[in-house]
Amino acid sequence: MRTPAPDTKKIMRLLFSLSFITVVFVILLMIRVLDASDQRLHADIPVAAENPPPETVEVEIPGGLNVGEIAQILSDSQIGGHQRDLLTLVGLLGSGRSIRSGSYTFDGSGSSGMAIAHLLKGPDSDYILDFQPGLRNEEIRETLVTVSQFTLTEWESAVTTLLDSRKTSLLLDPQLLIPEDIGPSSSTSKLQGYLHPGAYMITSDTSLFDLLAAMFDNLSRLITEQMLSDAAKNGYTIREVIILASIIEREVTKEAELPLVASVFLNRLDNSMPLQSDATVQFALAEDKNSVDLHGWWKQAVQQEDLRTESRYNTFQAEGLPPTPISNPSLSAIMAVIYPAQTDYLFFLVSPKCDGTHNFADTYEEHLENMVLFNSSECAASIQ
Repeated sequence: MRTPAPDTKKIMRLLFSLSFITVVFVILLMIRVLDASDQRLHADIPVAAENPPPETVEVEIPGGLNVGEIAQILSDSQIGGHQRDLLTLVGLLGSGRSIRSGSYTFDGSGSSGMAIAHLLKGPDSDYILDFQPGLRNEEIRETLVTVSQFTLTEWESAVTTLLDSRKTSLLLDPQLLIPEDIGPSSSTSKLQGYLHPGAYMITSDTSLFDLLAAMFDNLSRLITEQMLSDAAKNGYTIREVIILASIIEREVTKEAELPLVASVFLNRLDNSMPLQSDATVQFALAEDKNSVDLHGWWKQAVQQEDLRTESRYNTFQAEGLPPTPISNPSLSAIMAVIYPAQTDYLFFLVSPKCDGTHNFADTYEEHLENMVLFNSSECAASIQ
């Protein structure tokens, strides 16, 4: 029996892993040794009472600097002790490429190791924005303008560029790029439903286009060919799936109910019944700026007269699906539309338990019974 040839790729991967682990170990060891050495060398040196080290020191690290330049900036700012120690540690990081530009706040009395650890962590300007499922693009825009200080002009430019750069995406129906044919004409509306919710890191180098592209591309990666195929077998395009998922996302607070509510709306569509979703009425009302000023993007208590609002988005008045998504749904909501619960439900209503769940019904008579139960509950009184 011949001895099998060694797997060169596996050997190289193993050597690379061992090398990486060794480098990390050496860096950590150097930090500990230099910190201990720094403490011993300076343990007996009295600190002048009139010149105590500052509690914190703010330093700006520009982009494109080499190892020596980064170490020099820290040394000039009296951070981390000796420039020699800083140069050694920064050099181990690899020519400064692991250090991101931005603003750093250092402990004024901290060691070289502490300074390097902060550089590895990243600048203070880095932060995470967590976008919850069910937000409109306008709400995402407001957050970015307020928190991240992007401008409205930057938003419009980024959205337009994103739509143009993703023309070949399976997610984007070509009609979305033609304002006359579908939905409102603004770029913000045309991208409604395609910015995947979740937590996103914002750094000093993050452009608005980078962020929106990451959100769009995340959704593209999550929707598999199998999901597209299964949606088509059910008679729906991915765009129609996202539209319905965006409605369900606004109607449901308990994730376990997503497939149940999806079954209700799909059954109603199959029976040529209007969806009659309050969420679509809320979206329609927000087409009026005065309503947004008074009630925000989602009016909480939908009144009877609101159901008569004239809009293609009001599914109490218009048949079928709205022309575009009304929010940015989660993957769970999208999956619920493609793989709904198998039920005969045609109605659902908030449970009198007031715990975020719903009561479901096959017939209008059962639905009326659920309405009586709800209207006589403390939950109904608390909502009104």
